[in-house]
Amino acid sequence: MSDVFLSYARQDHAAAEALAAALEAQGLSVWWDRHIVAGHTFDEAIERELDSADSVVVLWSAASVGSEWVRSEASTAAERGVLIPVSIDGQRPPLEFRRKQTVSLADWRGAADHPGFTQLLQAARLRTAASTPPTVPSPAAPAEAPRRWPLLLALGAGLAVLVYGLFAIRSDPPAIPTQAATPPPAQPPATPAPAPRPIHRYRWQLVASNIDDDIYVEINAIERFRKAGGQATFDLTPYLTDGDDRVNVRLGNGNGGPSSLNVQFLRDGKPYGGTARHSIVLSHWGWQFDWEWIVNRSSGKMRRVK
Repeated sequence: MSDVFLSYARQDHAAAEALAAALEAQGLSVWWDRHIVAGHTFDEAIERELDSADSVVVLWSAASVGSEWVRSEASTAAERGVLIPVSIDGQRPPLEFRRKQTVSLADWRGAADHPGFTQLLQAARLRTAASTPPTVPSPAAPAEAPRRWPLLLALGAGLAVLVYGLFAIRSDPPAIPTQAATPPPAQPPATPAPAPRPIHRYRWQLVASNIDDDIYVEINAIERFRKAGGQATFDLTPYLTDGDDRVNVRLGNGNGGPSSLNVQFLRDGKPYGGTARHSIVLSHWGWQFDWEWIVNRSSGKMRRVK
């Protein structure tokens, strides 16, 4: 089983090869069709790896949007909930795959600190960590039962010492009393070192109100929440790391009418930052917007980036 399954169109072979090498350099195992062993059935090998990979990275481009093979692999990944869409030339994914945030690598030239590559790497590592079972320690071997003969020897030696001691006490002359030694001055008790202060990790929540249509909340390019109309409070904390995490809020407009949305972040249960508001009275279809914030659970800081 691989950490990442790479799906791409044949025309994008060079881009796929560069991305596979970059991910492997970061410690992830990557499977793509060059790993098929001669003599193995092509379809069976792909199906086996597609069903077992921790995440499926689909490279969308002008060539791959028309590939039935790439669409089929993307559909399978979406059904498993492991799809990570990537655009390598600015091409948007087909309509059925636009609910998830697409990672942009249109201007990536192999740099490990590229924002899009960093976002992709973080999403893949989170999925790999989530699928790794915890290590169960093996039970300790039972201790060997003690043998009795060393105990008997010790008892005999102790008895001999006791008899010799009694004989020596009776035969020795009376001891001359000596002056008692002066005890050393008492030392003040050592001051215990202060206990280290525990690291505080903040609890982050997102409150959405005045929802007129479907709202989608993604964390590090993975869809975590969805709500149709009304209002809701989403607890982001279980899905956050100890570093910078990307929180995206998207609003659809499937009804083709006016739409509105208010978004407020809570840090440890208290409002943090301003309220993001959206309202439009014109009737139209499609996505309304894509808001994005950077949230840090350890430092308790948050900033909006778009």
